[in-house]
Amino acid sequence: MDYAKNVITTLRNMGTATTIEGRPFGFRGAGSISAHEASFYVKDEMVRLGLTNVALEEFPLDAWEFRGAWVDVPNLGRIQAASFGGSPGTNGEITGDIVNVANGLKSDYVAKDVQGKIVLVNWHKDHSVGRLAMEASVHGALAVVLTTYDSSYGMLDGALQCHDGIFRQSYPPVLSISGRDGLAIIDLLKQSGEEVEVTLRSEIEFTPKDEGGKGWNVVGYLPGEKWGREDDELLIIGDHTDAWFFGACDNNTGVAAVLVLADAFKRFYYEKGTRPRRTIVFIAHEAEEGGIIETHYTWLWGAWYAISHHHPDWVGRTAACLLVDTVGFRGQPLSLEMTPELSRFAHGILQNNAETLPNGYQICKTSVLTDLWPYAISGIASIVLTDWSEEYNRKYYHSQYDDIDIIDYDSLMGAFSVLADMASVLVDSPVLPLNLSSTAKQLSDSLRDGNSIRVADLKSIDKRYKLGLSPSLARLTASSEEFVECTRTLNEALKEDLTDAQLEESVNKTLIGIQVLLGRSLLAMSAGEESAFPCEQSAIDLRSLDKAITALSGMQHNPESIETAIEALSHVGMTGLCRDVSEATYRDAIELMCGKDVASWGAKSHLLPMVDVWEERSRLCAIRESKTESMVDVGRIRSSLLNKALYAASSNLERSIEMMQKGLNDANTKIRSLISSVQKGGGG
Repeated sequence: MDYAKNVITTLRNMGTATTIEGRPFGFRGAGSISAHEASFYVKDEMVRLGLTNVALEEFPLDAWEFRGAWVDVPNLGRIQAASFGGSPGTNGEITGDIVNVANGLKSDYVAKDVQGKIVLVNWHKDHSVGRLAMEASVHGALAVVLTTYDSSYGMLDGALQCHDGIFRQSYPPVLSISGRDGLAIIDLLKQSGEEVEVTLRSEIEFTPKDEGGKGWNVVGYLPGEKWGREDDELLIIGDHTDAWFFGACDNNTGVAAVLVLADAFKRFYYEKGTRPRRTIVFIAHEAEEGGIIETHYTWLWGAWYAISHHHPDWVGRTAACLLVDTVGFRGQPLSLEMTPELSRFAHGILQNNAETLPNGYQICKTSVLTDLWPYAISGIASIVLTDWSEEYNRKYYHSQYDDIDIIDYDSLMGAFSVLADMASVLVDSPVLPLNLSSTAKQLSDSLRDGNSIRVADLKSIDKRYKLGLSPSLARLTASSEEFVECTRTLNEALKEDLTDAQLEESVNKTLIGIQVLLGRSLLAMSAGEESAFPCEQSAIDLRSLDKAITALSGMQHNPESIETAIEALSHVGMTGLCRDVSEATYRDAIELMCGKDVASWGAKSHLLPMVDVWEERSRLCAIRESKTESMVDVGRIRSSLLNKALYAASSNLERSIEMMQKGLNDANTKIRSLISSVQKGGGG
């Protein structure tokens, strides 16, 4: 723990940003001088610890370096500010009248003239800050001052915020101030009864990737028994080095965890005079957030680059990937997110470590927001350790209060113990603890009675509109049921000890190969940025369209049926944005998510294309507001929705089902072959 504390403190003191009083303010934005300093520090530590082939692996990124920011307000003085990863700087000072636009949604701009002015926005909803900036741009604002007096973030007194915001460089600059200072400005505006002129400055150095912006992942190896051979298997243990502000828990403790394990495993095998069965890869990723702009997929750029560009050969050879992101926060249970194949294994490790975890533990749904995701969709079974909680999110996350005093070192030691135990099993276990039946059950449950898919509902819709989906749905259901049975039989076969080392190797190689199939065919991201099966978003789109079409059917309509249709359409694709942003912002968001510049892992894990029903929903909203319902207008809207259900949504669903079914069929074939080999060679 002494070594861990030294790592945490050393990283905490890196950063080129300063406060308005000239004090260090942290910040290791992707591609910044301080982020590079952190990468070089980790590289030097890996070398000192005795890892093999330690390397800095360069990759292009849109480098963002924050130096400092402030807002000058009459009678309040100079207010400390920060900014958001990817936001442009002010290029000097900006002066203008400041206008309070509440939550910065389209309705908040009604009857307000913000052309050429600065807008004060409360970050009320978990909207991308970039979308709030784009909405301000639509209305002609010069800059955005974002505050958090009524927010999911920044609830401690004086807390500032910095997140990756999905920006274009054409957006107005965004500065963040505390909720306390935001309320003070609002009170000043009320008291003055007239416009208040403010001056602001945000010093940011931005270097695009095509102009030399770059970052480094750091990789070091603890060689296994088959080091250097093609049949060498790997265990990956990783973290991310970039941080906003001081980054004590996010993610200095994660870096410390990886280096502590590198030290422990190196000494353990050195003292034994042996090597681990599998090679351990220790990797520190840069650009976990904000590594690339002009795309929706700004995050996980470093991890994606590592597995897709630098080391695609790790896919098909890696037993598992263990990642650490935000651990050691005081008073919170250790949380684990994972691909389902490792859930039974993880539960066992957690139960064995219950006494070492002072605040207990919990298993959470797999998130698309950590470095786990690029590895998972590449086909590598993965786990991420975190102490994520609502308290941390609201009070400390991405603020200057994520500092050393919030670390609970007993909790951190518990996380180290869990990580070490998981790594010990995964690196030396003769047969990998990949339980494919967990994935099979999850899929089967979702097809049968899940909230998102529900094949029975889709078959009813198919019958109603004659979409021709039933054969595909039947095949997917059959493949899923076969997958359940195959994985159950495989589990039974693997309960017996295998009698042949070559058979063990064959089993592991096949299990890893099946995992690759499952990761590439069964993992996707929904429009709401949640992990999902590939057909889920299309199924939601189709069911929502059906609900809207049904509400608009018949010879008479009433306000309730119009409202039902509007609400249903809000769940189609990204149409939920319609409630809060202008059409220009919505179109920009669609282009960033689905357009020609879709970047990194986005093209592989998002459910594209989505159905666009902005126009139909807007026309229904106009009918609702006017309170005059034309049967002709409603009929045309219903006809348009029916056309999109018949062609766009059903086609998207068909394609995603085909992809899933092919992956399942290939997996079932491999599992049946593996069962036969195990039963013949030693298991049953």
